[in-house]
Formats: sequence, structure tokens, C-alpha cells
Amino acid sequence: MTGGTHESLGVDLSGFNASLLVPGIGAQGGTVESLPAIFGAATRHVLPTASREVIGHGAGELVERFERLVLATAAL
Repeated sequence: MTGGTHESLGVDLSGFNASLLVPGIGAQGGTVESLPAIFGAATRHVLPTASREVIGHGAGELVERFERLVLATAAL
């Protein structure tokens, strides 16, 4: 587990072969688009979490925010 708000992890994860839980996407400042720059070849193992971004703006925006994050993640 490592936060998605870092500019650099300071480690080489290219040989990593397990899931990486990455909180901090959205409301905490991390972006899905920045994940490849942070995680490089290990991006395929990243499981970004964005619960505050999805639920933090009320029920009226929940579906829209969820769909936006799913599309951004799928583009990786």
C-alpha cells in the first residue's frame, strides 16, 4: 500500500508482482492520470481507491463521479 499523492516513490517497482493498494486518488489530491508516472511498469498492479472523491459530494453526483473514475482507470 502506498499513497497516490506522491511525485516519486523512491523505489523500483518494475519487478513487483502483486496488487498495490493506492489510496489518495481524487479528494486527497492524487490523480488516475499520474499513476503511470509514479508507478511505471507496476501500474498494471495498481488498485486505486477514491472513496472520498466518489461519495464526498452527495448522492446527486455519485454515479457521475464513479463513472468518470472508472473511465480514467480503464484508460491506463
